[in-house]
Amino acid sequence: MGALPNRKYAVVTRSSFTSDNENVVIFPSIKDALTNLKKITDHVIVSGGGEIYKSLIDQVDTLHISTIDIEPEGDVYFPEIPSNFRPVFTQDFP
Repeated sequence: MGALPNRKYAVVTRSSFTSDNENVVIFPSIKDALTNLKKITDHVIVSGGGEIYKSLIDQVDTLHISTIDIEPEGDVYFPEIPSNFRPVFTQDFP
């Protein structure tokens, strides 16, 4: 699995992760990422992890959620969806 075309990636990490990819920008905090991203775009897609989802759930205006009918073992879960959100579109795959 590789990067999607025509996209920039903002990585928020506490580690010393680096990238030579010109489409990857690394930030030490969510605050730094959002401050810088607001200067270049009005559309950000958050793709995890758990702490990032939890920190940003109250700031989003759209959720695209895929639900997979399995129950894997784990200790990180998506945060509770705010009560003001309503489904606009659903699709099931047999």
